[in-house]
Amino acid sequence: MHHLDAMRRYVAVKGMIKDLELELDELYPYIESVIDESGTNNFQFGNYGTFSLMSRTTYDYSDKVKEISEQVKLLKKQEEIEKIATVKNVSRSLTWRPKKDE
Repeated sequence: MHHLDAMRRYVAVKGMIKDLELELDELYPYIESVIDESGTNNFQFGNYGTFSLMSRTTYDYSDKVKEISEQVKLLKKQEEIEKIATVKNVSRSLTWRPKKDE
């Protein structure tokens, strides 16, 4: 495949994914209600697999903890600048932004 063809296909697939994600968002409340009515966090769907509702709790911390966290953040940045911190991993990802209509 020519690199320009690959880029065109990539753009097309990203558009399809966006449309599919919108459709998934519309389906979510229906599936969520079925799972809630089952009384568990899982719903076995025939031979297709299991739907599961996962929860994630977030916290809002005291000013004291926020202040210490900010200090740690600054210390980490300083160690990066001074080359004290060592690189653990470098990850790469491909992004594409559609051209904005003018």
